[in-house]
Amino acid sequence: MTLKEMCQRAAELTDRADDFVTTVNPATQEEWYDPNDDPGIWFNVMKQGINTAYREVARKLLMPDMRVEMELGEGGTLNLMSLEPGISKIKAVYNSDGSYALQYDFVTQFEIRVRGGREGQDVIVQYAFVPDSLERFTDEPIFPESLVDPAIYIAAAASKIWAMERKFQAANYHQSEYYGLLATIKGDVKSSKDRRIRRSVFR
Repeated sequence: MTLKEMCQRAAELTDRADDFVTTVNPATQEEWYDPNDDPGIWFNVMKQGINTAYREVARKLLMPDMRVEMELGEGGTLNLMSLEPGISKIKAVYNSDGSYALQYDFVTQFEIRVRGGREGQDVIVQYAFVPDSLERFTDEPIFPESLVDPAIYIAAAASKIWAMERKFQAANYHQSEYYGLLATIKGDVKSSKDRRIRRSVFR
């Protein structure tokens, strides 16, 4: 489902589907939700909830990963903050051709030191990343619906809307649904040696 479709479904669950309508930008003929009207406010709140859930799915369960070549700095260190897309956890560090893994230690939360590494040495870092947020109407999660039911994102959006209006009983109902669906996803096997970098708490 697209971001717009998920928000429309969340609007139905929060009794505002009739008012959750787009307007047309006269200059570009593009649809949009006026940020100064209720639909625009609702859209931004729903989008925030959807992206919170999306990041949690990526960090906690499915962990898409990539490999990038980096050059060691002074003392064989690597600055993890320089990685794009943003890092969630390190999976491994390899030599320059990827043929064997290297040992490393954390110096700070966002800096590691490769044991025996020297400044200027090339290494390959394999890390789990957090996908970019869904922003445009047509954006879709990178995870197939067979692995992650879009109802997870929709429940998070509905909970955000009800919480915004201080209707906490309804918000808690959808939040419980969100956590229940999240628990059904089969994630990857995580090693205790992996260091997770960030985690966003769903609210």
